[in-house]
Amino acid sequence: MDGHRDKHWLIFRISALDFPRPPINLNLYEEVPNTVSLTWDHSPDIKEDGSAHYVILKRDTSTATWFTAAEKVYSNKYTVTGLLPGRKYFFRVIAHNDIGDSDPLDSRDSWHINKDKELFHARIKEYHERDWRHAPYFITPLKNHAVRRGHDCTMSCAFLGNPRPVVTLYKGNVNITANSKFWYNSTSGVCTLVIPACTTKDSGDYSILIENELGQEKCNCTLRVYDKDDKSLLDSVTDSLQKSKHIIDSTDQWKVARVILTVSSHYPLSQILRMKDHDQCPDTYQKDSPKSGMRIHIQQIMTDVLKAWMWPTDE
Repeated sequence: MDGHRDKHWLIFRISALDFPRPPINLNLYEEVPNTVSLTWDHSPDIKEDGSAHYVILKRDTSTATWFTAAEKVYSNKYTVTGLLPGRKYFFRVIAHNDIGDSDPLDSRDSWHINKDKELFHARIKEYHERDWRHAPYFITPLKNHAVRRGHDCTMSCAFLGNPRPVVTLYKGNVNITANSKFWYNSTSGVCTLVIPACTTKDSGDYSILIENELGQEKCNCTLRVYDKDDKSLLDSVTDSLQKSKHIIDSTDQWKVARVILTVSSHYPLSQILRMKDHDQCPDTYQKDSPKSGMRIHIQQIMTDVLKAWMWPTDE
């Protein structure tokens, strides 16, 4: 070996690292229902770099945000699962290496995940329209009234009926519906009649007739107009006292009646009835009756008399 020199050869391979080139030709198709299979052509850099891989992204058409469907995919095919029926999706494939990501490869059109149609069979009963028509009837009839002369009297009643009943007002047998002396209103099944500044001529029987094509009904009341010292009212009070549960002699009846008229001339009867305690009554007549052995209170007698009349008192 003397006189010869050994020759050694050194071979160096130099590679320049850069962002990977993107894949191309992305195709979408369905192999399994509610999934999407993606295929594409490899990026040249993926084959040369063993650590390079693909990242799969998806996006719902209702949002601009991309979500990662898969990472470290080394083949050029991937099936995306977990998609919601009835939604549309876009897909993106990115090549990735140690330097970074390639430009994205996006699907041109959205992919629609079909929603299974559920067959719903409902048993619907045949509809029979109900007949809501009925003859009119009163739910709150008229009540009797006792009014001092010169005061207003308000009468009211409530009724139902379908079709809507026609309302007619009568005093006795005379139709007063269109009479300008009376104020009349009928709204939502409530009829109101106002008699202003009552006089003795306004006393009498009043009635309201309601009728439609299915029938009719009528209700009546009595209006009594009295003066401050009306003797006819005094006679009525006396007659009511005789029929009431208080057993008193004729002298006491007249005294009680006069006291009632005296009290009512200074205080409205409705105010007297609101006086619950005996001490609140302004004028009280008391007497021990030897026949009945009980005390007679004007307030109680007035209450009983008014109940016997069944007349509301208008102030």
